[in-house]
Amino acid sequence: MFFYGRQIPHATYAYRMCNAYAYAKSRWRPLDTSSGYITSLAESEGEDEVAGQRGNARFRSTRDLIEKAWTRFALFCLCSMVVSSSAYAADHSPLFSYATPVNAKGEFSFDTGLFGRTGSEGTQFSTGSGFGYGLRPHVTLNAFLPAMFGTGNLPESRIISGSEWATGASWRFLDSGRGVGRRLESTASLSAVAPGPQSATGVLGNLHRAPGVAGSLAAGMTSRSQYLWVGSGYTRFAEASHDRRPDTTSWSVAYGYRPSKLRRGVDQWDYRGFVELTGEHTGGVKTGGTILPNSSSTTVWLGPSVLGIFEEFAVEAGVQGPIIRDESDVIYGRERIRFGINLSYLKYSSRSHSR
Repeated sequence: MFFYGRQIPHATYAYRMCNAYAYAKSRWRPLDTSSGYITSLAESEGEDEVAGQRGNARFRSTRDLIEKAWTRFALFCLCSMVVSSSAYAADHSPLFSYATPVNAKGEFSFDTGLFGRTGSEGTQFSTGSGFGYGLRPHVTLNAFLPAMFGTGNLPESRIISGSEWATGASWRFLDSGRGVGRRLESTASLSAVAPGPQSATGVLGNLHRAPGVAGSLAAGMTSRSQYLWVGSGYTRFAEASHDRRPDTTSWSVAYGYRPSKLRRGVDQWDYRGFVELTGEHTGGVKTGGTILPNSSSTTVWLGPSVLGIFEEFAVEAGVQGPIIRDESDVIYGRERIRFGINLSYLKYSSRSHSR
């Protein structure tokens, strides 16, 4: 992944502070009792009191170990949130749409986000962590582990992630320079999709689940000031106990603009905005060996998103509303709005990257 136009430091102050604080906490032993102190007690107060002090010391040492274990766990979670990011959006990418960025060789990325869909029959939230590693200069290995909660009865979606875990690879097969900071790019992705520990809600939650496969293709133009991506994807699930989740075809067009006044130094927040048009068509839901009538859907969504970048961190938020909505009110209700917020962290493999 690349940030165009500027170098990025190898490590960030927030990341170093998290590590320093975790190390200091792991070395803190306020309840430890040294053997020298116990020996002095033996000389002044007798062997019985020493035995009691030793027992207390063992208890305190055990309690201290437990406290430190919980402290390290809490610090790990905290630092993960600080340095993390729907896996959904990466680098300078849009929030909901397909895009071309991949990791450089040896580059690590971590994403986390919260996405929501709300309609007349409830709200559905999804969150999770995404990991990416640059295996080669234009090949990235990806993994995404989501979680879902809420009670919404909504159609299948691949633009907004559900409860399926996924792992796969992305390959940027076209990377052509067109002047200073301007590139033409194309990226293909292929992933294996497997049911997560949580089932979907509504009609889809009643189905037996099986693995599937998902593929996507994105192409676009990027520069220091403007971005344009088009992409499409297809997901198909296997059948389980005569049930099958619907096939999904999705597509997107995203335009981004980075005003010159918002192109800040590396030690300041750098901003850009996007307009994202996304669409999805889902096939019929198969249950008990038959296709549920009127269970297919077609929707098109439009909305803005804003991305802020500071050194190796990125924060993005956006919202979309429907402009075309062809879905059964009886089966799914009416989906009204989609929204999300995403946090990203990228560990650069060298100091030569720019944004």
